[in-house]
Amino acid sequence: MARSKYSSRKIPDKCRKCAMLNADLAKEIHGQTGDNCWDLKVCYSRRSHARHRDKRNQARALKRASIVALDYFC
Repeated sequence: MARSKYSSRKIPDKCRKCAMLNADLAKEIHGQTGDNCWDLKVCYSRRSHARHRDKRNQARALKRASIVALDYFC
């Protein structure tokens, strides 16, 4: 079965764990002196997304549920 172009991709475990570190420590571990996977172009937004996705998904689900409830009663 083909995946929808809007389906979510799993965030790699390495990135999820890195997102919980402060930026300086993450750069030290994953930068040039570490395993060299730190990419300035993507890491800041990926780390932010990994940190906040659960809260945003929960808020989105609550909003959806309230819209469905309003549609049901109107």
